[in-house]
Formats: sequence, C-alpha cells, structure tokens
Amino acid sequence: MLLRDFFQSLSYGELSNLSISGEGSGEIIEKEQNRLASLTNAALKELNSRIAYKTHYVKFQTYANEVSYLLKEGSPYLLSALDRDVHKIVGVMRMDDPATLEDEEYALLMNTRNVIKQGFAVRAVGADTLNFDNPKDGEIYIAEVRLQPALLTIPADLEEEVDVPPVLENLLTYLVCARVYSGMNGEMTVGKAQMFNGMFERALQNITDKDLLAESETDGRDRLREAGFV
Repeated sequence: MLLRDFFQSLSYGELSNLSISGEGSGEIIEKEQNRLASLTNAALKELNSRIAYKTHYVKFQTYANEVSYLLKEGSPYLLSALDRDVHKIVGVMRMDDPATLEDEEYALLMNTRNVIKQGFAVRAVGADTLNFDNPKDGEIYIAEVRLQPALLTIPADLEEEVDVPPVLENLLTYLVCARVYSGMNGEMTVGKAQMFNGMFERALQNITDKDLLAESETDGRDRLREAGFV
C-alpha cells in the first residue's frame, strides 16, 4: 500500500470530517502530510510491538573467545543478511546439530528464557544481543527475530510503501486515527480517540484468536524450512 493510498483512505473515511483531510476531498492537505506521516511511523512501531509480523531468520557463527553476539548488519559473525534493526529476539537454535532439529522444546528458546541443554546456555540480554555461557568455535546458530518496521521518510513521500501486511491495514488505520484525535482539544475528540483505541484492541484480538497471520499453524522447524535453512 502506497502512502498516497493510505492518506486517501483516511481522507475519504475515518478523518473525512476534519480539516486535515480537506473535508473528505481524498487528499491530506499538504501542510499536514509530514505530521500524519510521523503519526503513522509511531503507529507502525506500536503495531510491531503488539503483534509479530516482521519475522526474520539470522544465521551466525560462534567463537570460543566471544561471549556476546550483537545481531546487527556488519557484525563479523553474521552469515546471512540483516538489513534492518532487530526489535526482539524470539528464539535461537543450533543448526549444525541434527538432534536439535527433532527436539521442538529445544528448537526455539521462547521469550528470552534461559535454556541449558547439551552443554550450552544462551540468553537474550537485550533487544538484539545474545550471550553464550560456553561458546565454541565454528558452531552455527539461527536466531528467529522480529525486525523493526521500515519507517516512512520525512518529508513525506506519497509514493513510498507503507510497511504493513494487508491483514493489518485496518489496525494501522485505527492507531493513526487515535493519535490524530488524541492530539486535538475537546471532549468529543477524546471520545473519538478512545473509540479508535477500542477498535484497535478488538481487531487485534480477532486476528490473534483466528490466527490470521497463520503463525500458530507452523512450528519453528517448519518456518525454518520455509526460510530455506533446513
């Protein structure tokens, strides 16, 4: 979805009665485009923090004398590309040990819990950093990570893609509208902001309950196969 299309949808729809939309003209007025793009960036960050939709797999190698591993482009131990900052480390598995591929409990270390099996301990110590208690030379690991969303440039470029899957576009709309109304004065606008926040929470719960992102239908090994690692 292009930013132009997103703005047009807001102007015709949820923001049509506001001056920012040119009174429903189909265009966000030029002097408000940068502000609305900034609000969209804030909404993208919040959406990414609430639901996993930017999953990526990072391959890296351990060294005996290196305890801490920063998962960031340019790090010397990375064996695969990582063109965006990591928002959260979801899990990690050892790739070069076939036994790990058959052990679902060991495949992913969920929610940054400490796991000790077969002689190693690994933990997430930050959004993008792993620590190993007993790293060994040449072992290959894959980290499942959630990436930061690609943010819109400021000044706004109407031909830029908004980095959100179609199934989550309504959620992004609700978050942006809540921010627009919360920045205005008046009891009615406060109520509008609360209304859109409520719509966001209900839509998010619906997507989670119905698994519309299809995350629960595949386990860690299946997702790694789909990504070409297994």
